[in-house]
Amino acid sequence: MDLRFHFLASGVLAIILYPFFGLSSLLVFIGGYFVDLDHYLYSAITTRSFSLKKGYMFYKTPWKKRKFVLHIFHTVEIWTTILILSIFYKEAAIIGAGLVLHMSMDFFDGYRLGYSVGDIRATSIIEWIIKRNKITINPLPSHLQMKLGNEGRIF
Repeated sequence: MDLRFHFLASGVLAIILYPFFGLSSLLVFIGGYFVDLDHYLYSAITTRSFSLKKGYMFYKTPWKKRKFVLHIFHTVEIWTTILILSIFYKEAAIIGAGLVLHMSMDFFDGYRLGYSVGDIRATSIIEWIIKRNKITINPLPSHLQMKLGNEGRIF
């Protein structure tokens, strides 16, 4: 999704939260907008260039032609960390609200464009490692694996 929409939606949410949290409501921008810094990090590592232009062009490639990518701030491990921190710190809860908004927008955009976000981007760091290294996890005992073949595999 275009960064402008994430910025605008985060601004609206910050305005809504302002009467309750004051200037702390601006933390929504960390979860709602700046979380997309991982897109730039991934493109910089992949293209071996810190060029913003190359990073921008990297993501202009249609989703269906791209490899399965890791956007580390979009993973369940980060979500879980923010959720746990939210129990103890209101600031983390505000960041989490921005992240929920951001991810909702990403999933809606994927639905609108006809793809599943989970098919093009790892939802977990562990999932990315498994798929990248082509690790197969077979939960069935070996005597059943022979009868079922590859049908029993999870990944």
